[in-house]
Amino acid sequence: ILLTNIFWEDSGINVFLRGVFNKEQTVSLEYSDFDAVSPVADREVSLTDGYMTASGSGSVYAPVQGEVASLIQLENGLWEMTIAHSDTFSTKISGLNIPFYEVGYTVYSTSPIGYCDGSQTISVGMFDEENLITDYTIENGNIVWGKDWDLVFPIEQLHKGEIL
Repeated sequence: ILLTNIFWEDSGINVFLRGVFNKEQTVSLEYSDFDAVSPVADREVSLTDGYMTASGSGSVYAPVQGEVASLIQLENGLWEMTIAHSDTFSTKISGLNIPFYEVGYTVYSTSPIGYCDGSQTISVGMFDEENLITDYTIENGNIVWGKDWDLVFPIEQLHKGEIL
């Protein structure tokens, strides 16, 4: 057993020990790997040139789980929160009256991250590295990344069992 573990790099015990003692495993996810949602649940969201905007008062949510990377109070007294979702994917939310989290906290898409009293419009931009992501739509409260989801055949043929 000893010789097997010395000479066989991927033996069961070696893999186990690497998993236990090697904690520096980094997984780099791209933005399209995440299931993102609308930043507001009770209001309509507009999408223009990659920025989501919403008017009215209510809670604001992170589109994706992440960690608050920065929180800045702007000159107009409102807050801008940046949430890091991965090494390259982040979200910047501007127009918060009351932020609920400080830098370093983990936020989730199911819990509010702040409140807007409706006096300003909330603006949300998602970024890949420093580049604004523009190739997405919002459908039924979900963010659909710019993939081609169209079928290459009529859906009726699939329902009739004509497509195998």
